[in-house]
Amino acid sequence: KEVDLPMGIKRISDYTFLNCVSLEKVRIPYLTLFISSNAFEGCSSLRENSFSPMLKRTAGYALL
Repeated sequence: KEVDLPMGIKRISDYTFLNCVSLEKVRIPYLTLFISSNAFEGCSSLRENSFSPMLKRTAGYALL
């Protein structure tokens, strides 16, 4: 239900959490810079996330 991504993650790749329908909360580390296309596609239960202030770019449809 919850994911705490480890420090050192710079990028969340395409389709990383594809169809993780039970995922409700994601904590993204401070130094994460990019979220790739469709990284959270199909995560219909995702209600809470914390983004890094260092985040430079989210690709198209990254948070669908």
